Amino acid sequence: MTMPSSGSAAETTKLKLGDFVVDLGAQLLCDTSGAAVALRPQAWAVLRHLVLHVGQLVTKEALLESVWPHVVVTDGSLVQAISDVRYALGEAGHRWIKTIPRRGYMLLADALKTLESDPPRVGSEGELPVPSQDTMGRWQVAVLAFGSADGTADDQAIARTLASEISLELARSAELRVASHHASVALTGADLALPEVGRRLGSRYVVDGTVVRDGEALHVGIQLVDSQSGHLMWAARHTATGSCIGRLRTDLARRIAAEVLNKTILIGAAVQLTSPPKVGDVYAMTERGRALARRLSPDAIQQARLVCGQAVALDPGYAQAWAALAGTNYVDLRLRITGQWDDSRLGECVAHAQRALALDPECVQALGVLGSCCRLRGEFDQALALAERASSLSPANADNVAGHVLALIGLGLPEPALSTAKAALQLDSPPLAWVQWSYAQALWVNERLADALHASDEALAVMPHFWLARTTRAGLLAQMGRVEEARREALRAREQLPDLTIELIELGLSDRLPVLYERRWRLYDAVGFPSATGSRWARGRRECP
Repeated sequence: MTMPSSGSAAETTKLKLGDFVVDLGAQLLCDTSGAAVALRPQAWAVLRHLVLHVGQLVTKEALLESVWPHVVVTDGSLVQAISDVRYALGEAGHRWIKTIPRRGYMLLADALKTLESDPPRVGSEGELPVPSQDTMGRWQVAVLAFGSADGTADDQAIARTLASEISLELARSAELRVASHHASVALTGADLALPEVGRRLGSRYVVDGTVVRDGEALHVGIQLVDSQSGHLMWAARHTATGSCIGRLRTDLARRIAAEVLNKTILIGAAVQLTSPPKVGDVYAMTERGRALARRLSPDAIQQARLVCGQAVALDPGYAQAWAALAGTNYVDLRLRITGQWDDSRLGECVAHAQRALALDPECVQALGVLGSCCRLRGEFDQALALAERASSLSPANADNVAGHVLALIGLGLPEPALSTAKAALQLDSPPLAWVQWSYAQALWVNERLADALHASDEALAVMPHFWLARTTRAGLLAQMGRVEEARREALRAREQLPDLTIELIELGLSDRLPVLYERRWRLYDAVGFPSATGSRWARGRRECP
């Protein structure tokens, strides 16, 4: 029996392997009852590769490259995966999978038989359920035609136009697939259940709203709803005042679109924390990994790395999974959360982000991670170019804009950094801790010490264990002459991270503002942060009078 190469239409096929079924479409090994057999992602990937090359010698090098691309592992990892597969297949495992000494492995040709593919499962009303994301991993959203509580013709026109502008703003983001607003308007007034509206628009999430005009004020109520369950995912109210209705409407559209984008991503991903994905659901696994990584705790980062690793093993061609893995590892590397990742592994983050971009050049998270890695390497011009690219693809994504701020600071551009940081604060409410921290950094380089201290406090209020914000607070207090308070903050930071050094605090920030950075070094040194021996900061210390 000859199987086509990986990636062909045969991957929708079910194959009988003795008393087992290899379901290439669902990425599962099932027993006679149809239950999934537990296999680690790497073991499944090895089995899949052998199945797709049944009857052929598969070299150890080919398996290592297929299952662990861009990752350095020993032959022991492959031997363990083969052992796991054989164990899962029972007594026949050793008979079907032959070891070719010093060369590789072979799945015997007579081990497999073709089965018919099962028809797709459907929902209770006979319609396929609308997934949260499309095949590119973009969240699927539709903006319905807004209404007006007053019902006047003018107010109804304002409501409809506002909804249209929000839809257009959302469509600017590479992270969303937004349904045609004309299609949404066409359903206005139709007596349809919400799940049917979502199905017709091809969107899991729908945005609805009401607009009330009160003199020169516009009051807008917004809801983000899961069309399949009917659950209210998020709601907010906005008010804008001014004499120019057109300008008010445009400003509101931008603010609301930004919040909808960020809430869709955060809430949609957080759902994966309460409803674990099914085996083989690569999209759900990827979003679960992202949601876990945002918790910034050692256990959550470990779980995020495992889930993202499983996702890329199941579908090496899914860019978002590679980007989520790169993002998880970058966060761990930068914040030293688990103690397993440091600067020596920066190249792995870069490789994962580059793999994502090779698959999808517009993968926003991968652009952001790669830009951050360039900043840590001191490649500030490239970091800025990548940050600008990410922001242009998803201008309402607060994470991207925060990275843009740090790239500008790294290049010694304090004024543009501050204006960009102010814009980032408007993209979500309340702002994320690292967005607040980037704002604090921009304020500090612009010598607005009291405002920077307040922004650091805001970041710590959201995330008390965010040690970067605490070190910033310590430096600011020292510069403001509050040295004892600064030393207490430095001590708390070092209790959180015992190996904390000045180099780690300032990682990714260049010395293009030499006076400022020399002052920062002196401040950090004065409040008790150590410097790594032999570093450029230590040399700077010896040169300072």
